[in-house]
Amino acid sequence: MERPDELEGMLGVPVFAVVPRSQNQLRLQENVMLRRRGLHVLAQTSPEDIAVEGVRNLCTSLQLSLDQAENNVVMITGSRPDSGKSFLSVNLSALVASAKKRVLIIDGDMRRGDVHSHFGITHQPGLSDMLSGRRSAVDDPARRAAGSRRACERHAAFASVRAPHEQSASRRCSRN
Repeated sequence: MERPDELEGMLGVPVFAVVPRSQNQLRLQENVMLRRRGLHVLAQTSPEDIAVEGVRNLCTSLQLSLDQAENNVVMITGSRPDSGKSFLSVNLSALVASAKKRVLIIDGDMRRGDVHSHFGITHQPGLSDMLSGRRSAVDDPARRAAGSRRACERHAAFASVRAPHEQSASRRCSRN
């Protein structure tokens, strides 16, 4: 397939955006895989990259389609490893957060979860610990710390998303 309309015709669902791979993206992904410290978010390090423009288009399309939705939950999933789920989640959340909206990312990868690495956050007990009962959400210090605005700004993964009715239709994902 070469065009989005071919995919739409075959699957019967709309294509909101096309996000191409870029050399900058591949370099950042290598840094994550090598566990190098630092911020590895393309939308922050290379905001004019063609892949970031594709994520911006997706962000705008999602905002328009979620305008009338009952909730504002977006799930990004895929059937194979390395299909871009983490890249898309991390960069979409960065663009939404740059528009002064709160974002919650839940890394549901029980085997190779690495979303925290993109933000330069060290591995901490997470979703599998909560689900298995080894950790309680009520007793979790990260959850308590998330109550402060400063903690939310430092750890973008601990904030929450505003309801669609609170968003202005004229606000879109901003350029950095």
